[in-house]
Amino acid sequence: LGTWTLLSLSNWLDKPAVVYAPIQALQPPPKTGWEDGDDNDNDYFVTKEAKEEDGGDDNGQIGEGKFGYHIFAFWSSKYAWIPEQEYSEGASSAQPQSCFLSKRLLPHETEIFHVKPVSTNNLLQYIGSDIHFSCGYEVQSFTASLEGATICLKNNVNRVGSIFVYVPHSIVDGMIVKVGGVPIQRKYGGWDVVANTPGEKEDKVTDSSTGRKRTTVSSICRGRIVQIWVVVHGNNSERDGEISIILP
Repeated sequence: LGTWTLLSLSNWLDKPAVVYAPIQALQPPPKTGWEDGDDNDNDYFVTKEAKEEDGGDDNGQIGEGKFGYHIFAFWSSKYAWIPEQEYSEGASSAQPQSCFLSKRLLPHETEIFHVKPVSTNNLLQYIGSDIHFSCGYEVQSFTASLEGATICLKNNVNRVGSIFVYVPHSIVDGMIVKVGGVPIQRKYGGWDVVANTPGEKEDKVTDSSTGRKRTTVSSICRGRIVQIWVVVHGNNSERDGEISIILP
């Protein structure tokens, strides 16, 4: 499932209020040596030199944040995207305006946000669900390839809800989704696109008047956020809780 950050905003007042979170609270934890199954205590912390040698970012994670960040609100099941520039500039700023993550909450209301870097390897990503607030604990296993992905939810109890995945393609026509081995339709109660993940594309063009090359930046749709409705029967049947996605 990768690395993600969970952030909770709560309004403890007796009246509605807009609650803010500092950008620093959204930053993922530093990478350690345990991610790759390395039990060597000497490698537990990734050194600055190792990060630079691997070409990683400040968290030692190669390419994280290059395409921006997914933000999924658990209780409202709403999705948002923020660009890497906005994220990194906010992280280095001490100004109040860097607290760009905010939500208007009713008295004593809470929202939980799941924040994850957009995938740079053209693979599907698990964004979250309305089944468990951690947006990950409900998952038994997740495997992804360029052809699609298979998600197995824990099936020890009955569950009804939705999962949300990022599909790194602008066109999803022809995509096949199966729940419990049975194909489901693209409609409410089956699966559907509920949001887009934007992005930018750089192109080298030649100026006709000067003959010099320059870079142009255009907006693109980098991928789609797909909601899949799921019923887990909790009866230990063979494919109970299995969701498979086959890309066109």
